[in-house]
Amino acid sequence: MRLEFYLKKSIRIVSGMRIFCLLMLTIFLSNFKLQAQCTNTSSFGTVTAPSPGGTSTISTCSFAGEFSTINSATASTSYTVTSSVVTDFVTIHQGTFDGPVIAFGVTPLTWSSTVAGTYFAHWNTSAACGSQSTCRTTTITNNTPPPDPCASILPLTCLTPTTFTLVGSGGGWNVTSCGFSTPGAEQIYSYTPALSGMHTLNVTAGTGGFVDYFFKDATGGCSSTGWTCIDDVSSAQAGVSFGPLTAGTQYYILVDGEGTSSKTQTFNIVCPTPCTVTCPANITVNVDPNQCGAAVTYPAPTTSGTCGTITTSPASGSFFPIGTTTVTATSSIGGGTCTFTITVVDNQAPTITCPANITRSNDAGQCGAVVTFAAPTASDNCPGVTVSSSPASGSLFPVGTTTVTHTATDASGNTATCTFTVTVNDVQPPVITC
Repeated sequence: MRLEFYLKKSIRIVSGMRIFCLLMLTIFLSNFKLQAQCTNTSSFGTVTAPSPGGTSTISTCSFAGEFSTINSATASTSYTVTSSVVTDFVTIHQGTFDGPVIAFGVTPLTWSSTVAGTYFAHWNTSAACGSQSTCRTTTITNNTPPPDPCASILPLTCLTPTTFTLVGSGGGWNVTSCGFSTPGAEQIYSYTPALSGMHTLNVTAGTGGFVDYFFKDATGGCSSTGWTCIDDVSSAQAGVSFGPLTAGTQYYILVDGEGTSSKTQTFNIVCPTPCTVTCPANITVNVDPNQCGAAVTYPAPTTSGTCGTITTSPASGSFFPIGTTTVTATSSIGGGTCTFTITVVDNQAPTITCPANITRSNDAGQCGAVVTFAAPTASDNCPGVTVSSSPASGSLFPVGTTTVTHTATDASGNTATCTFTVTVNDVQPPVITC
């Protein structure tokens, strides 16, 4: 019986000690928690909560014992606040400087916003809420991954007004080919021109500050590199030319803010207009003297729309052969083309020189003579001249004088003639039989 009594008594003593220890631990932890939730009354430093992926400096000279204001925090977002004094203790209040405590701990302190609105970061040297009048740099980081600008590319068409608003740091790109830093948010558009040539950017409205415009060939992929500057624009501005762009090739147009404050602009892209080329009227000229053609200079074609350089083939001033030649005018961009004809007429007759007159006696027993003669000399400004003679060489020429006519005919039907005479004398006496 005594043994059982002493055992029960020992158990009661041990249980009482456990209860006492647990009570003391609870009191200690409660006191620690109360001490760890610091509330300062002196304010210094105000910042707007950064966009996803962004970091903002709250102050470069915060004191321990002060609090800083964080405006425009988004709901259910992870933030990290940091003091440059690595032993500092931070307490986050929501709503008011002494409002509900959201988080507390040694820097860097990561915490989540419960609702959208204003939060207060209290800076102290320790969980005991100590103060210190020396500067420390304080920052806040939005831990949400920044958006990928390439994930939300919007289509763009000619002359269609497009309005955008850029707020915050966006994807964190910093495209500097316009000569300026662009830490602000980005928006990318996709555009495929129907016509090749220079394009024009028109900004019809703008507020909030400078936005830089860029373009690049989409075949290189969507990324933060490879952009060509169009211009940096802060307000309405017309007539900024860029390109040339190639028809059928996809391009990206990037707008990127030079700061993280809100910027709104409206713009459109003016595309090349179809090219119309009008040729001169058909031309007819005669050959140049002693040439089988003519050098022809003609008026330049006229154009409307976006045409670039006009080329003609054959070119003005070229040598055109006899006959009709088609001249084609073509624009380097815009698809413009036209044709006209140049006709060169061969109006130059050939030249022909006859042999000297011929005199001969009749053939024996003939009242005439077979006479052959040299061919006349004929030439023309073009190949293909032919000569005919009447009567022909080798014909029987009667006694007396006969005129021979030589005719030279060129390929265009022009003719020239010359004549000479063939005289046959009857020198054979008659025969008489008595």
